[in-house]
Amino acid sequence: MQVIIFFKKYLRFHKQGVGNIFERLNRKDFFKFAIILVGVIFILSWGSGTSSAANNTIYVSTHGNDSWNGLFTVHTNGTNGPKATINNGITSSKTNGKLYVSNGVYFEYNLQITRNITIIGQSQTSTIIDAGKLGQIFNNTASAALQTLTLRNGYYGSGGY
Repeated sequence: MQVIIFFKKYLRFHKQGVGNIFERLNRKDFFKFAIILVGVIFILSWGSGTSSAANNTIYVSTHGNDSWNGLFTVHTNGTNGPKATINNGITSSKTNGKLYVSNGVYFEYNLQITRNITIIGQSQTSTIIDAGKLGQIFNNTASAALQTLTLRNGYYGSGGY
C-alpha cells in the first residue's frame, strides 16, 4: 500500500512539472524510493547470467552416478550429484564447457569429443583415464583441452589419443 501512495505522490509532482522529484520528496519518501528501486533491480536480475555458467560445468566422480545431473561435486539429493563416467560427462557437457574429473581411475576408451570442451583432472598423478589397451582414449572431431590428467594404456588412432 505504501508503494502505491509513494508512486501517486511521484505522479502528482510529475504532472505539476514541479522541478526535480528528489527535491520535492522528504527524506522518508526518498528512502522508500531507494529501497523499492533496489528491490526491483534485484528481482529483475535474479538468476540472470548465472544459470548458463553453472550449467556449462559438469562434474565427474568415481562416487557419481550417470543418472545424476553432474552439476554438483557430491550427491546432495535426488538427481543432484556428479556423473560416474567421463563419457557421460562429455555427453552432458555443452560447447566450450568444462568437465571437472575428481581423483580416481576411470576405465574408459573411445571417448567421443564432438564439441569444444576442457577436461580438468583434480590432480595429474591421481586422475587417470585408462583405456585398458582396448583402443584409443579420445576420438576428437572438435577441440579438447586436457589439464592435470594421466592417460594410459590407450593407442593412437586417427584423430585420437
